[in-house]
Amino acid sequence: MDDTGFALICDKKGNIEKVIRNDINNFPIENYDNLTSIIDEGSAKKLLNFLKEIKDEKSSIGWEININIGEIIPLYFAGGMINEKIFIVAFVENWEIFKTYKEIIKINNEQVNDYRFLIKEKKFSKVNEDNLLTEITTLNNKLSNAKRELMKKNKKLEKMATKDQLTNAFNRRYFYEKIKEEIKRSIRLNYNITLVMIDLDNFKKVNDTLGHDKGDELLKNFTKVCSDNLRKDFDYIFRFGGDEFLILLTNCDEKLADKIIKRINEKFKSFTEISSISYGKIKLPLENNIEIEKYIKIVDKRMYEQKNKNK
Repeated sequence: MDDTGFALICDKKGNIEKVIRNDINNFPIENYDNLTSIIDEGSAKKLLNFLKEIKDEKSSIGWEININIGEIIPLYFAGGMINEKIFIVAFVENWEIFKTYKEIIKINNEQVNDYRFLIKEKKFSKVNEDNLLTEITTLNNKLSNAKRELMKKNKKLEKMATKDQLTNAFNRRYFYEKIKEEIKRSIRLNYNITLVMIDLDNFKKVNDTLGHDKGDELLKNFTKVCSDNLRKDFDYIFRFGGDEFLILLTNCDEKLADKIIKRINEKFKSFTEISSISYGKIKLPLENNIEIEKYIKIVDKRMYEQKNKNK
């Protein structure tokens, strides 16, 4: 962590059990019983969803939650389950990027100060032009390297905020960002969007009989099969829960969606004799401000109806 942040252990309800590190100046987190006591009112619901995601998926990252310590400070929350307890790290969002920005500013200031010194001392006439050019080139190279480092760290943080760590599918949070973009695009270009909710059949049996490592391997294999059989830049897979996935198919009606999902199922079954998939699908209306949760509930219900038929 850097400048502002903390690390602590709490229970599933957010009751603070141990503060491991506190870099927030003059603010004793250990004096508070529950995380909700230090969270800004506007971020209270986010905190509850963050804790729920950790309980459901064993880890979570990329939550922007404001703390209130007399002033509002936006922090970047990440956490995971350890022995039925929740470990949470919170720090200034994108602090690595802030550090790199500081480095860039420092380099620029050094360059400006060098030029000011030369002008003030009237040393331009005495300085070898080649040496001055070399110095400028060196400083510019430092600046370019710092910018490249900034871009790398930015990409890394973007991935952490949008991807599921185990499967590399997009996470649930990112779906709610992406669906807004795709709905606007579908209205503008007049094409269909179909949502497909998928559940892996007998996944619990795989975990119970073969172990959680095999269960994790199955989840990763399923995501890879989907990635290999979905259309790049048109379709997206999101991990919604333990063994539940949501696929967003753009420029796709329900008939084409059936073909795509059946192809995925056939490929997936080649990895295991135990598991296959159940799914539900729905074509979204071409409307702004649709209640997306309503359609997620519909595909979820349809998926479970098919799952019951498959038993």
